[in-house]
Amino acid sequence: MPNHRLPRTRAVAVALSGAALSFWSAGANAAAPACPASLAIAETPGAVPPGFRAFLNGNPPTRTFSRPVAHRLDAIMFSDGPPNEMAWLAPSAGGTRAQRWDFTPTPGAATWLSCGYLATSVIVSTPLPAAIRSCRVTYDPAASPPIATGLACR
Repeated sequence: MPNHRLPRTRAVAVALSGAALSFWSAGANAAAPACPASLAIAETPGAVPPGFRAFLNGNPPTRTFSRPVAHRLDAIMFSDGPPNEMAWLAPSAGGTRAQRWDFTPTPGAATWLSCGYLATSVIVSTPLPAAIRSCRVTYDPAASPPIATGLACR
């Protein structure tokens, strides 16, 4: 089944923190990357319009504006090429508890793993090793919307 492209916002590069999710199936490729379980993100306004002042929790901005806050992993996505190309792939199969992606990379391009986090639009991404042909993402069935809880790639 061919992969389908889905639109998505641009990725922002940030520093990683926290433990990585492990690969849970016995046949998983140990060389495949894993999403960090959490990501520290600090908010900073890009530009403050003339006549306005920025505040965080009622206080004037400081040099760092805010301390990094840990955001928990909630989404695992795949794309044909880097996320800024917005070539998001739809799952090949699955439902509310798990979904599987089968990859047929475009010649000269890699399949990318992207990790999304709660309460932020920041994602982190990395290309998958060329040998990876399939990944399975599991979800918390009690969460609405679904929250990714595991990743296994082959």
